[in-house]
Amino acid sequence: MACKMCKKRGKNWEGSDPNCYFDGDDNWNCATVNAIRDICGDWGETPGKGVVKMGVEDENMALVSAWDCDLGEEDEYPSCLYVQWYKRRGRTEVLLLLGEGMNRRPTEDELLMIINHRGFNKGVSTLESSTDSP
Repeated sequence: MACKMCKKRGKNWEGSDPNCYFDGDDNWNCATVNAIRDICGDWGETPGKGVVKMGVEDENMALVSAWDCDLGEEDEYPSCLYVQWYKRRGRTEVLLLLGEGMNRRPTEDELLMIINHRGFNKGVSTLESSTDSP
């Protein structure tokens, strides 16, 4: 099932259809994940506050601080979101929440909370997390 941001955006380009990150491993042009990449400075901008980006040739990696994004119980907070992608082709290769004893895929709500917390200063438009919706 496509995420809220993919549903809201739809397909607004010619060419291949998007594959939402939350539909499986073969993601391409997922609106939620693209917003995370925007926060990471995917298009050559300076990464947002709380983001460290590294790159070698066309391979890009970023750590997005998540400890202050209120993602769970205090003793289970992930410390960061690890993001890895190749070029600017719309596919994100790795997306993991990392913390003490934690290494897992983030949920849609967790990514929306990170976007809302980190993305406001980069002009990234988001929806509220699904737990906040009526």
